[in-house]
Amino acid sequence: MASSLRARSGAHGLLRAALSLAVVFLGAVSFAAFAVGCGEEREDATPEGALTLFLDAIERSGDSRGALEQAYGLIDAVAQERLVDRARSATALGARELHPWELLVEGRALLRFHPRRGGGMRAQVTGDRAVVTVVGEDGDERAEVPMVRQADGWRVVLEVPEFRAHPDDGPAD
Repeated sequence: MASSLRARSGAHGLLRAALSLAVVFLGAVSFAAFAVGCGEEREDATPEGALTLFLDAIERSGDSRGALEQAYGLIDAVAQERLVDRARSATALGARELHPWELLVEGRALLRFHPRRGGGMRAQVTGDRAVVTVVGEDGDERAEVPMVRQADGWRVVLEVPEFRAHPDDGPAD
């Protein structure tokens, strides 16, 4: 009887030790995941990252209903405001509500070429402004994309002319 109690208490002790070790291990894994998550940089924290997100969203927009809205969120505040004005005007003239992101061009039509993988984008940053030079796969294609840092990250500066309700309202930007 004493040996069976010892065996049970020994097994119980092993089980308790194994559970304690499992709790410590899970705690360490959770802490590591938390630390990595906190240390990760937002993808739009760099001009290149924000431009990559924008181009990916535009390219997905033909297949994904929310992709244009994501792309819209990655353009500068001035362009967003101008697209809102245009969408309001178009909605007033039409039968359905038009969202500002629906005025962005869908799919590959916007992309003349694809950036080279691994180093196809380089940013020249000056304060809250940057220009990202994009180099195509063959090296001959180049584009310069202006960017601006806003409170919520880097954004693509999209040239959207100021909306004029009447053609004789004077010159737009």
